[in-house]
Amino acid sequence: MSSRSDRYLEQEFMRPDNLQHPLPNKPSAALDRRNAERVPLSSCVSYSIDETTFHRTGRLLNLSISGCRIVGASPAIGTTTTISLELGDGNPSVIISGAMVCWKQADSFGVQFPPLADEVRQRVKKCVLKFLTLQGASEEHVAFRFA
Repeated sequence: MSSRSDRYLEQEFMRPDNLQHPLPNKPSAALDRRNAERVPLSSCVSYSIDETTFHRTGRLLNLSISGCRIVGASPAIGTTTTISLELGDGNPSVIISGAMVCWKQADSFGVQFPPLADEVRQRVKKCVLKFLTLQGASEEHVAFRFA
Protein backbone atom coordinates (compact mmCIF):
# COMPACT_ATOMS: atom_id res chain seq x y z
CA MET A 1 0.00 0.00 0.00
CA SER A 2 1.35 3.43 -0.80
CA SER A 3 2.23 5.91 1.91
CA ARG A 4 -0.49 8.20 0.52
CA SER A 5 -3.07 5.49 1.21
CA ASP A 6 -1.60 4.91 4.67
CA ARG A 7 -1.97 8.60 5.48
CA TYR A 8 -5.55 8.56 4.16
CA LEU A 9 -6.48 5.61 6.36
CA GLU A 10 -4.77 7.19 9.36
CA GLN A 11 -6.45 10.55 8.84
CA GLU A 12 -9.91 9.35 7.88
CA PHE A 13 -10.46 6.33 10.09
CA MET A 14 -8.19 6.37 13.12
CA ARG A 15 -7.74 9.96 14.15
CA PRO A 16 -10.44 10.99 16.61
CA ASP A 17 -13.29 12.83 14.91
CA ASN A 18 -11.68 12.41 11.45
CA LEU A 19 -9.43 15.44 12.04
CA GLN A 20 -6.81 16.04 9.40
CA HIS A 21 -3.64 15.86 11.50
CA PRO A 22 -0.39 16.11 9.55
CA LEU A 23 2.00 13.23 10.05
CA PRO A 24 5.49 14.00 11.40
CA ASN A 25 8.25 14.56 8.84
CA LYS A 26 10.16 11.40 9.78
CA PRO A 27 10.88 8.66 7.21
CA SER A 28 9.05 6.13 9.39
CA ALA A 29 6.00 8.41 9.77
CA ALA A 30 4.53 7.28 6.47
CA LEU A 31 4.29 3.76 7.84
CA ASP A 32 1.28 2.96 9.94
CA ARG A 33 2.13 1.81 13.47
CA ARG A 34 -0.46 -0.93 13.17
CA ASN A 35 0.29 -4.35 11.71
CA ALA A 36 -3.02 -4.69 9.91
CA GLU A 37 -5.30 -2.64 7.69
CA ARG A 38 -8.51 -1.16 9.03
CA VAL A 39 -11.80 -0.92 7.23
CA PRO A 40 -14.69 1.41 8.03
CA LEU A 41 -17.47 -0.65 9.53
CA SER A 42 -20.56 0.45 11.41
CA SER A 43 -21.91 -2.20 13.74
CA CYS A 44 -23.22 -2.69 17.27
CA VAL A 45 -20.67 -3.44 19.96
CA SER A 46 -20.89 -4.02 23.69
CA TYR A 47 -17.96 -3.81 26.04
CA SER A 48 -17.27 -4.25 29.73
CA ILE A 49 -14.43 -4.12 32.22
CA ASP A 50 -16.00 -6.75 34.43
CA GLU A 51 -19.42 -8.24 35.01
CA THR A 52 -20.67 -5.57 37.41
CA THR A 53 -18.92 -2.20 37.19
CA PHE A 54 -18.81 -1.12 33.55
CA HIS A 55 -21.07 -2.53 30.86
CA ARG A 56 -21.78 -0.30 27.86
CA THR A 57 -22.96 -0.47 24.29
CA GLY A 58 -21.50 1.54 21.47
CA ARG A 59 -20.93 1.71 17.75
CA LEU A 60 -18.02 0.14 15.91
CA LEU A 61 -16.44 2.64 13.46
CA ASN A 62 -13.62 0.57 12.03
CA LEU A 63 -12.08 -2.85 12.41
CA SER A 64 -8.82 -4.67 11.76
CA ILE A 65 -7.42 -8.01 12.81
CA SER A 66 -5.49 -6.17 15.54
CA GLY A 67 -8.04 -3.69 16.93
CA CYS A 68 -10.97 -1.37 16.40
CA ARG A 69 -12.41 2.07 17.08
CA ILE A 70 -15.59 2.36 19.14
CA VAL A 71 -17.90 5.32 19.66
CA GLY A 72 -19.21 5.26 23.21
CA ALA A 73 -18.30 5.98 26.82
CA SER A 74 -14.53 5.59 27.09
CA PRO A 75 -12.83 3.44 29.70
CA ALA A 76 -9.45 4.70 30.94
CA ILE A 77 -6.41 4.24 28.71
CA GLY A 78 -4.65 0.99 29.62
CA THR A 79 -7.88 -0.68 30.75
CA THR A 80 -8.50 -4.19 29.49
CA THR A 81 -12.02 -4.86 28.27
CA THR A 82 -14.16 -7.65 26.94
CA ILE A 83 -15.75 -6.72 23.63
CA SER A 84 -18.69 -8.31 21.84
CA LEU A 85 -18.71 -7.51 18.10
CA GLU A 86 -21.55 -8.14 15.68
CA LEU A 87 -19.82 -8.91 12.37
CA GLY A 88 -22.99 -9.32 10.30
CA ASP A 89 -21.91 -12.74 9.05
CA GLY A 90 -24.95 -14.63 10.32
CA ASN A 91 -23.04 -16.05 13.28
CA PRO A 92 -23.22 -15.10 16.96
CA SER A 93 -21.22 -12.07 18.09
CA VAL A 94 -17.47 -12.44 18.41
CA ILE A 95 -16.29 -12.14 22.02
CA ILE A 96 -12.77 -10.74 22.52
CA SER A 97 -11.41 -10.71 26.07
CA GLY A 98 -8.34 -8.74 27.06
CA ALA A 99 -8.66 -5.92 24.49
CA MET A 100 -6.64 -2.94 25.72
CA VAL A 101 -7.81 0.67 25.43
CA CYS A 102 -4.87 2.43 23.73
CA TRP A 103 -6.36 5.92 23.17
CA LYS A 104 -9.55 7.79 23.94
CA GLN A 105 -11.37 10.92 22.92
CA ALA A 106 -14.51 12.49 24.40
CA ASP A 107 -16.86 10.17 22.51
CA SER A 108 -14.68 7.38 21.12
CA PHE A 109 -11.72 5.14 21.89
CA GLY A 110 -9.43 2.63 20.24
CA VAL A 111 -8.61 -0.84 21.44
CA GLN A 112 -5.84 -3.26 20.58
CA PHE A 113 -6.81 -6.92 20.51
CA PRO A 114 -4.74 -9.58 22.26
CA PRO A 115 -3.70 -12.64 20.21
CA LEU A 116 -7.00 -14.06 18.94
CA ALA A 117 -8.20 -17.65 18.94
CA ASP A 118 -8.01 -19.14 15.44
CA GLU A 119 -11.80 -19.19 14.89
CA VAL A 120 -12.21 -15.58 16.02
CA ARG A 121 -9.19 -14.48 13.99
CA GLN A 122 -10.57 -16.11 10.85
CA ARG A 123 -14.00 -14.48 11.28
CA VAL A 124 -12.52 -11.02 11.83
CA LYS A 125 -10.08 -11.51 8.94
CA LYS A 126 -12.90 -12.61 6.62
CA CYS A 127 -14.98 -9.56 7.59
CA VAL A 128 -12.08 -7.15 7.01
CA LEU A 129 -11.18 -8.78 3.68
CA LYS A 130 -14.82 -8.55 2.58
CA PHE A 131 -14.88 -4.79 3.17
CA LEU A 132 -11.43 -4.27 1.64
CA THR A 133 -12.68 -6.04 -1.48
CA LEU A 134 -15.85 -3.92 -1.52
CA GLN A 135 -13.65 -0.81 -1.38
CA GLY A 136 -11.93 -1.85 -4.60
CA ALA A 137 -9.02 -3.97 -3.42
CA SER A 138 -8.65 -7.37 -5.02
CA GLU A 139 -8.73 -10.60 -3.06
CA GLU A 140 -5.01 -10.92 -3.81
CA HIS A 141 -4.45 -7.65 -1.92
CA VAL A 142 -2.33 -8.28 1.14
CA ALA A 143 -4.65 -7.20 3.92
CA PHE A 144 -2.61 -8.52 6.84
CA ARG A 145 1.05 -8.32 7.71
CA PHE A 146 2.25 -10.96 10.12
CA ALA A 147 5.16 -10.11 12.39
